[in-house]
Amino acid sequence: MKDFVRFMKFNETVLYQVPFGILTCDLNGDIITMNKLAKQLLCLERSISELEGKTLSEVVNIEKLINVVRRILEGKRKSFNLQRIPIGRLFINIRGKKLEDRILITLLDTTESVKAMDVATQSIILGQEQERARLARELHDGIGPMMSSIRLQIDALSSLASNDKVKLRLSYINEMISETSKDIRLISHDLMPQSLKDFGLNTAVSNLVKRLNDREDHAFQAYYSYGVKNVIWNHQLEINLYRIIQELINNAIKYAQCSEIQIQIRNFDDQIQLTVEDNGKGATDEEMKSGMGLNNIATRVKTLQGTLEVETRPNDGFSVQILVPVNVKND
Repeated sequence: MKDFVRFMKFNETVLYQVPFGILTCDLNGDIITMNKLAKQLLCLERSISELEGKTLSEVVNIEKLINVVRRILEGKRKSFNLQRIPIGRLFINIRGKKLEDRILITLLDTTESVKAMDVATQSIILGQEQERARLARELHDGIGPMMSSIRLQIDALSSLASNDKVKLRLSYINEMISETSKDIRLISHDLMPQSLKDFGLNTAVSNLVKRLNDREDHAFQAYYSYGVKNVIWNHQLEINLYRIIQELINNAIKYAQCSEIQIQIRNFDDQIQLTVEDNGKGATDEEMKSGMGLNNIATRVKTLQGTLEVETRPNDGFSVQILVPVNVKND
């Protein structure tokens, strides 16, 4: 009996002194026990004794965690590893594994490392945006005027030419120059839309959708709605959301074979919600794992301390929902 008591005390000491949260559930999903750090990281107000015996889904409001635990209880998986789960102001890594008679869940606070990583990533993205802006200026201020000058020279030669074949050839060249100039303007605008800098995200996305619908090289229609009120925008948030929308539209053009793309931006209190959906062929799990441009999007969402949800099935379209925190104006 004394040995059993010493064993229990040792287990309790370990449970409360480890530098990460520990929570265990039985195979019905009911909480067996947890340490103080797990209770703190999960932002639970009730005492541990009050939580013990409760079903995990009754006391924890983390959808991803509840879903993976449910799949373990259903015998559909044996373990999980959830990264960067936002809980309050923290980012928590949550890992779980099915043991013989229970599920062991550990929680690790990674907030500081996430912030350090995000600062480094933001620096990389900032450098990329500065290079995009430089290239856009070079195209707009250098190559653009040069193409206009060449066109004027072609017009002058055409007026001097007396041979009809020469005039026809010069006319073809002029058309090619006009098309090339149009392409340069589009590339310059995609690299750094002036409307984003001058008028903000809503105008820039509206212009992007209009240009998309004016194109003749695809067979789909884009729709855009904007319902944001009392939000304090900053350029980094706007440029990141704009790049995400660009990437998702490019994915739809390349892969979706869709007839419609829906883009919606709105806010709920202190969060911006961006939703982009298409009615195309969707994607398999293997196609999702291959990237499809989602890695770049996920990186941008992480730097904004947001969340990314993707829903897709073969022949059932593609839906992306992004939530990012934002400052709001006081009434």
